[in-house]
Amino acid sequence: MAIRRLEDEAGTPLFERHTRGMHLTAVGETLQPHAILLQREAEQAREEIDAMRGLARGTTRCGAVGSIASLVLPLAVSGVLQKWPDLRVQTIEGVSDRLAEALVQREIDIALSTATPDTEEIIAIEDCRWEDNSYVVAAPDHPLPGKPQITLADTLDGQWATPPPGTAPFEHMQQVSVAYGLGLPNVVVETARSPF
Repeated sequence: MAIRRLEDEAGTPLFERHTRGMHLTAVGETLQPHAILLQREAEQAREEIDAMRGLARGTTRCGAVGSIASLVLPLAVSGVLQKWPDLRVQTIEGVSDRLAEALVQREIDIALSTATPDTEEIIAIEDCRWEDNSYVVAAPDHPLPGKPQITLADTLDGQWATPPPGTAPFEHMQQVSVAYGLGLPNVVVETARSPF
């Protein structure tokens, strides 16, 4: 009945009905992301009301880049669950740009990521920061480990394997290269990007 009411309001069918089930029409596919967003908004409203009543039930969805997801996030989740034991926490690992997109689309509630510029839709929490390091690694039989002193410029002609753009290590590599007036290294392998 609810679907029929929606179809009446839209003035067109939202589903194609077949003997083997139903499929969304083009109009149905257009409305689907809006319906998902409305459902998430309703869930969030219920959770905020529960939190105001001191119940703190429901689910919070937290996205994090790889290093944070494995090191920082478990400690943070443990502390949150000690304070609100009825809360359910979903954690999702992803790259920085995808996490930003997920925040805007309200697929996640909070993102733990590298520093990104503030936008109209996303604002970084300044007093919640940590430092991370990036390293260049090479095989033991590579010529570089035999050199007495290695500079970053010495590494640029080698064949590099890097995480993709949008990840913290790639962004850090870019920042360091610019800071030292160097070009980007010879990237011949880009590691697989997380689907999230």
